[in-house]
Amino acid sequence: MKYILLHFIILITTQISASQATVYRSLTEALKHPKEVIILEIEGWQHDTLPNEIGTLVNLESFTYLAQTYQYNTPLKQLPETIGKLTHLKQLNLRGNEITSLPSSFSSLQSLSDLNLTANLLSQIPQPIFNLRNLELLYLSYNAITEVNNEISQLQNLTYLDLEHNLLQALPNSIVLLGNLQTLVFDNNRVGKWEADKQTSLFKIIYAIPNLYSLYLSRNKLNSLPNTSQKLQLKELYLNDNEFITVPKVITQFSNLTHLSIYKNKLSHLPENMGDLINLKTLMLQNNQITTLPETFGKLTHLESLTLTSNKLSLLPKSFQQLKSLEKLWLDRNAFKHFPSQITQLTNLNSLYLGSNQILIIQDEIGRLKNIQFLMLENNNISTLPSSLYRLRKLKIIDLKRNPLTPKTEAKLERLQAKRDGVISWSTGFQR
Repeated sequence: MKYILLHFIILITTQISASQATVYRSLTEALKHPKEVIILEIEGWQHDTLPNEIGTLVNLESFTYLAQTYQYNTPLKQLPETIGKLTHLKQLNLRGNEITSLPSSFSSLQSLSDLNLTANLLSQIPQPIFNLRNLELLYLSYNAITEVNNEISQLQNLTYLDLEHNLLQALPNSIVLLGNLQTLVFDNNRVGKWEADKQTSLFKIIYAIPNLYSLYLSRNKLNSLPNTSQKLQLKELYLNDNEFITVPKVITQFSNLTHLSIYKNKLSHLPENMGDLINLKTLMLQNNQITTLPETFGKLTHLESLTLTSNKLSLLPKSFQQLKSLEKLWLDRNAFKHFPSQITQLTNLNSLYLGSNQILIIQDEIGRLKNIQFLMLENNNISTLPSSLYRLRKLKIIDLKRNPLTPKTEAKLERLQAKRDGVISWSTGFQR
């Protein structure tokens, strides 16, 4: 998710402009044809720096050197000053090296729009980066950065900033001047362990970023979020693997949210005003301890994908049947003893996961699910299937492993499989 559509567009645009270009993988070969090289993805380099001759590749637009991915690449420790001569460079990926700083000439890379320095040895953001006025995507995760300078505000074209897994204790006020910033990745910075005033200051700044679209705050030891009177434009919020006992009240103020992910926390219930998030399309709540859903849940009528895997649900509210836009539903690994009848009203559903419950009977009303393609019912107590299920024309896969199916039911499934010419696949075998 983090490599968002914008990243994809910039990558494709770069590649289209060089669609007929040869991808050079040997630096030695590339240096023999310096003016022809547009895309360079080095493999097999056995030195911890690049030669000064790298500056002769004056038409280079995309440069990749991955030490972690290509184990036979020696990690780079530094870049030569001549790197600044690559004035046509648009995309630079140096993930997984051992770079601690950048040469001053790096400021000359004014065509650079996509810079990836993930998993290096940076303790601060190198000063030359702040002069890259056309930079749009900046990846700095998995370093040891302790501070973000005020100069970050100079990157007025920046749309995506990834600061995951660093040693940060604050963000500068100047970051609110980044009017084009749409995505901030701040996962795994242990914000919940910061002093209270630092946490308050951080969220005051984040809430003030004017056009923030996606916010990532997973794995931060968070158990609360401060309230705000500001109206945020936020559409995607990720709070996974934190310590929330309840959904933070402030979230229901984010009325533009289309994607909310708050899985692997300690939630036991959802607030009544959860239904106020009427624009939600994707909701991920798996791996919590949720026992009930509020009746207002049915107000989420734009919801298309809902994940509630590994909770403690045994019933659904009556209003659940109002989720007419729902296409994908995960209710596996809960405590359902009966197939929830509300589901049979969700006629747009194409994928239903109800495995690892205690379901005995599937109602004949399942035949209303005319668009169902994937039906996962493994590890339940089902012995027979209703006749309407065999008439679901779009059904492609049924998973019935670890159910005590009767021989008659297995025979019917075999006939259905033959009739569908193998389109439907299923597996059985009752082994607890």
